[in-house]
Amino acid sequence: MKVAIFDDYQDIFGGFPAIERLRHKAAVKLLFCSGVDALMTLMAYWTVSVAAGGRYWFLSKQPKHILGFVLTAQTLAFLSEYSAVHYRNLWKYSELMPIVPAVDLGLTPFLQWLAVPALTLILLNRRFESMLSSN
Repeated sequence: MKVAIFDDYQDIFGGFPAIERLRHKAAVKLLFCSGVDALMTLMAYWTVSVAAGGRYWFLSKQPKHILGFVLTAQTLAFLSEYSAVHYRNLWKYSELMPIVPAVDLGLTPFLQWLAVPALTLILLNRRFESMLSSN
């Protein structure tokens, strides 16, 4: 059954299957990247947990733990991005992406991995402080 608005499109381009395949491929890539980001965040968290001697290190708000978390996350992000761009050729940057010349990587992933650990710590602290204050 054709929808009136899309009749011309279906006639000219052969319908929607090609678009659906592209959407599926984009969704799979997005899901994969999000999963990798989540794993890197967990790896950074557990690395600091081992170094700090406990998994509630974020409640102490010690600068060395926070810095360790951010630096570990940044290092993992750098390794992942460098590998994806330069070795595995998973994606290429647009001409609009600002590039960090020394490493030939996009600026946005570095900025993202300053924000992700910070937001993770903010959300963890809010959650645990509200739980502790309600007890």
